[in-house]
Amino acid sequence: MVETNDTHWVDQTRNGNTEGFAMLVNQYQHIVYHMAFRMTGDPCASEDITQNTFLKAYKRIDSYDRKNRFFSWLYRIGINETLNYIKKNRPVYPLNPEIQSSEKNPEEMMLEKETGTLVRKALHSLPARHRILIIMKHFQNLRYDEMAPILGISEQKVKARLYRARQSLKTHLIREGFFTHE
Repeated sequence: MVETNDTHWVDQTRNGNTEGFAMLVNQYQHIVYHMAFRMTGDPCASEDITQNTFLKAYKRIDSYDRKNRFFSWLYRIGINETLNYIKKNRPVYPLNPEIQSSEKNPEEMMLEKETGTLVRKALHSLPARHRILIIMKHFQNLRYDEMAPILGISEQKVKARLYRARQSLKTHLIREGFFTHE
């Protein structure tokens, strides 16, 4: 994330230069899309969520406070859009696993497919507030200090809530027979 350029492009956008906003879209659209996809499992919905996120950001660009990171402000809009979509469109079912490498034998491929399906099912069974934490930390590799302003909570609360989310995921995986209780 290149925050110094972000403020430049925000200023350009505020001054009516749409190219500035295009640069912000280019910088962050994939991150927003992948977060939405991990939450919904639906590529079409994820595209819509991403588009709505950037539309809202553009309309509300004047409300962005320079004291905060642009990425955090935008990501929060994306999370809200995703959660709104999930509320309106329950239940959400995960997609089939991604295509596996042909270098693996059929048994390995089937085992990975079943594992991936089980983990995706477990992830989608979690409440959205837990799912977003796991996605942010483990799929988008955000640090606690990046997650805290996005979620509007302290780093300590991020750690505590992520711990509970992981425990919830583990409980579901144990219940589904993925591994035995330790």
